[in-house]
Amino acid sequence: MTRSSLLTTITTRAAAVLAAGALAFSGAALAPTAAVAAEHGDAPTQESITKDGPYEVTSTKLKAGEFSGFGGGTLFYPANPKDGEKYALVVTMPGFVEPGSVNEVIAKRLASHGFIVLQANTYTGFEQPQQRATMAVRAMDSGLKHPAIQKIVDKDRTALVGHSMGGGGVLYAAQAREFDAVIAVHPWAKEGFPRVNEPTLVVGGMLDNVAPYAQYALPIYGSLTGAKDRYLINHLTGTHWAGNVDDPALQGRMLSFMKVHVDGDERYAELLCQDALPSTTFRSPSC
Repeated sequence: MTRSSLLTTITTRAAAVLAAGALAFSGAALAPTAAVAAEHGDAPTQESITKDGPYEVTSTKLKAGEFSGFGGGTLFYPANPKDGEKYALVVTMPGFVEPGSVNEVIAKRLASHGFIVLQANTYTGFEQPQQRATMAVRAMDSGLKHPAIQKIVDKDRTALVGHSMGGGGVLYAAQAREFDAVIAVHPWAKEGFPRVNEPTLVVGGMLDNVAPYAQYALPIYGSLTGAKDRYLINHLTGTHWAGNVDDPALQGRMLSFMKVHVDGDERYAELLCQDALPSTTFRSPSC
C-alpha cells in the first residue's frame, strides 16, 4: 500500500468512541471528531519534525503528595498560545526505577509543537506495569483539571506515552480507558494487548538488552490485533533508551504519529508513513 493511500484506508473507532473525542478517518480525507482538525504551526517538512516547533515551552511543577494516584511531575505546555487555540494533553510514564524526566526530550519536543504534556512520576519507581497504568489514568485526570492549563487544554484530545515498564503501563491503561493514541517506547510487559483499540506506535531498539526487541517490542506490536492503526519502528543500533534521546528518525516519527492521530492534522500523514529512515526499520498495515 502506498503512502498516498493512508487517508483512504485508515479507519477508527465507532461512534460511541468518537463522541469521547477520538479521531476518525473516512472517505478520502481525515475526519477528526472536532469540527476542525487542530493544525498548530506551519505545514511540516522533513526537517521541521526533527526540531523544536514554533512554541516556546513553559512548565509547572506538580509536587508529589498534592495529587492522588501518582507521584507528581511536570507540566510542559506552550508559553505563547495563539488566541483561541487549545492543545491535546499527553501523559508520559517512566520505566522501572526511572524518574519522570527520562521522558523529557519527548515531552518538551511535543510541547514545542502544540501539545500539553504531563511528565508524570511514579511513587517508588518499583511499580509494575499494571500499577503504572492506574497512575497514568490518575495523572490524566489530574492534568485535565489543573488550573495552569484550563484555558488552553482540549479535554477531548488525550494520549499516552510510556517508556519500558511505563510503555507496558500505558498499553494496560489503553485497554481500560479510551485515549486518542498511545506510544510505547521500548515497552516491557509479559503479555500482549489485543484489547487495545487506540492507534498505537511501538518503538524498539535492536541493541536493547533490557527489553530486547525480539522478545518485547516485536511481539507486543504483533499482539495489537484490535488496533486498526498500529506502527512499529525499530532502531537498528538503538539501546533501551534510543527513543528517549533526540534522535531525528524516532522523534520525528513520534511527532507525526501524534499529529495525525491526536490532532487530526493530515498534513503529517505522509511523514508518518514515509519509508524507513537510515538505521531504522518501519512497518504498518495503515501505510
